[in-house]
Amino acid sequence: MKLSRSMEFLPATEAHARDMAPRLRAADVRELDALGIDATWALASGVAASREPVTAMVEGRPAVMFGIAEGSILTGMGRPWLLGTDAVVGRDVAMARESRRWLERMAVGFRLLSNVVDARNVRAIRWLRWLGFELHEPVPLGPFGFPFHVFERRL
Repeated sequence: MKLSRSMEFLPATEAHARDMAPRLRAADVRELDALGIDATWALASGVAASREPVTAMVEGRPAVMFGIAEGSILTGMGRPWLLGTDAVVGRDVAMARESRRWLERMAVGFRLLSNVVDARNVRAIRWLRWLGFELHEPVPLGPFGFPFHVFERRL
């Protein structure tokens, strides 16, 4: 789906993950580092574990990748994820609107969406609240014990 002349949404691929990983924005790199996770692995595994992963292309290059990874079939839980580059700077309003639409579309069949977000990532926290997620008090996670919020949304 084409949002504008310079932004287009396509099915995500591992090639998109490899292209985008070295260009992730600083907040996403910080979050992955705190969890001890490699960027290429995070993107590729998100693509592999999600029903309908999406890449937002800006000027022909992968700029944002997102999806809902299959969590537990028994509980109907999915794990929403999004990683991006600085190429979406200046497109925040358009991305916010589109993310709300994509979330509703991707969430079909899940009863609960849950994941974690770095407590230092104020921008992501604000966006998650805008999307209707509840954030819990931070808990230490990863090999370095950085604080992360569990976020949830019941459907």
